[in-house]
Amino acid sequence: MSQSPEVKETEALRRRVAELEEALRRSERRFSLLTTRTPIGVYHFNNDGSLAFANERFCEIIGLPREEISAASWGSMLSQEDKTRFAPLFNAAARGDVPFFDVEYRLTRRDGTTRWIRVVASFALDESGASTSYLGSVTDMTESKEAEEALRQSETRARLLSQRLPVGVFERSMVEGNPAFTFINDRWCEIVGISREHVNRESLEQLVHPNDRKHASEMWAAGIATKTPVDIEERIVRNDGELRWVRIVAEPVLDEEGALFSYLGALDDITDRKKLEELLHETMAQKEIIAAQRARLSEMSTPLIPITDAIMVMPLVGEVDPERAEQVLETLLAGVSRAGARVAILDVTGVVAMNAEVANALVRAAQAVKLLGAQAVLSGIRSEVAQTLVELGADVGAMATFSSLKAAIAHGMRAVRAGRS
Repeated sequence: MSQSPEVKETEALRRRVAELEEALRRSERRFSLLTTRTPIGVYHFNNDGSLAFANERFCEIIGLPREEISAASWGSMLSQEDKTRFAPLFNAAARGDVPFFDVEYRLTRRDGTTRWIRVVASFALDESGASTSYLGSVTDMTESKEAEEALRQSETRARLLSQRLPVGVFERSMVEGNPAFTFINDRWCEIVGISREHVNRESLEQLVHPNDRKHASEMWAAGIATKTPVDIEERIVRNDGELRWVRIVAEPVLDEEGALFSYLGALDDITDRKKLEELLHETMAQKEIIAAQRARLSEMSTPLIPITDAIMVMPLVGEVDPERAEQVLETLLAGVSRAGARVAILDVTGVVAMNAEVANALVRAAQAVKLLGAQAVLSGIRSEVAQTLVELGADVGAMATFSSLKAAIAHGMRAVRAGRS
C-alpha cells in the first residue's frame, strides 16, 4: 500500500531532524573534546550573569568549582582599580560598539594567590542589538608576567649599575652589518665628549686620531669577521680639542643561531696611565743618559796613563769620596792586570784635602797592587799631606813615596831596570 504524500513528507522531516540531532551531538562532542584539552579557559555566561558553560581549565584558573561560578563571583576577585579600568571597554563590547573585549588584569583568588589573566569576550546580540549572552576565553598570563617583571628588574639593575661604573659602557648592534650604538651610559658620553642625542657611528669614528684610524678599523673588522673579542687602545680628539687616550674592550654577543648580534663593551679613559708611561719612559731614558755620563765622568776622573809598558800613572784630582775611592781601586787593578804593569804610581798632587777616606783608599790600592805582583808608588807628597798621613796613622809603609811625579817616574824606571838585570 503506497504512502500518501503527507506521510512521505513527515518521514522525510523525521530523517532530517535525526540527521541534525546527530550532527549536533557530533558538534557537541568535538566542542567538549576541544574545550577539555585546551590550555585556555573557555566560558559562556547568560545575560543575567549565570553560567551557561565553563570548561575545567576555566575553573582551575579562577579557582572556583563550576557550581559557584557566576559573573558576580568572578567579578568579586578583581581589584577596584582593574574594574574601573576595563568597565568602559566591557560596556562598549556589550553595546556592539567594538567587536570584542580584550584586557589583562590581576585576579585575587579565594586561596589568596594573585594571578594575571587575559580575558577575551564576544557578545551575542539579538535583532534589536541588545546583548543576550557573552562567551570567550581566559588565559593565565602569570608566568609570562613574572618573567617580564624579572627581565624589567634585571634591565633596571643593569642600567643603574652601568650608570655608576667609572668606565663607559656601550652596546654596539651588528644586525645587518649596521654598527649602531643601542646603549651608552653617561660616563661614555663624558669620556668621548658627545651628548647622547648626537651619538652615531660616524661622529665617533671621526674623533679617532688620524694616525690611529686605520689600526682601529682593522681591529674592529677582524673581530667582527671572526666573532671574537676586541681590545683597542687609541687616541681620540674631542670636539673641544682635547686629546684623550682610550681603551676599548668589547665582547661579541651571539644569537641562538650563532650569528653576531652585537658587541657589549667598556670604554676606559687611560690618558693618565699613558702620561705616566711616557714619563716613566722619559725617566728611564734620562737615567740611562745619566749613567752613561757618570761612567764617562768616572773614566775622566780616574784616568790611568801608561808611561811605558811596565809603568802606569793615575793622577788623582779634586775630592775623593767613598764611591770614587772604589772607582780608583777598580780602575787601577783592571789596568795593572790588563797591561801587566810592574809599577803603579798614584799621584795625589791635585787632591784637595787629605782625609781618612783618601788615606784608606791609598793603603787599599797599595795592598791590592802588591797582590798582582806590582809595586805601588805614591807621588805628590807635600809637607801638609805627610803630616796628615802621620796624624791619621795611615800605613803607607808598603809604598815608595816622592814629593814629585818626576821623581816617582824615575824611581819606577830604575825599579824596572833592576828587575830585568
